[in-house]
Amino acid sequence: MSIEHRTFEHIDNQDERQDIWRRVYAHVFSTAFMQRLSNPNIHYEKPLDEFAQDAADLAIANIPTTKAVVRAPSMV
Repeated sequence: MSIEHRTFEHIDNQDERQDIWRRVYAHVFSTAFMQRLSNPNIHYEKPLDEFAQDAADLAIANIPTTKAVVRAPSMV
């Protein structure tokens, strides 16, 4: 019986974080925009872009900046 040794590498996760941030920002901005169009008489505290930025920042707050990747042992 052989024991496999796996190595873990931490790779940059910034592209995935940016992609999620952009998608959340776009979704929240468009949804809030449509809601404000349908209720123009309601006063909102934050501008749309600030509201969407806060939501996107919260969405990626717990996503690590790096992720562990298992590398299979090389066959020598």
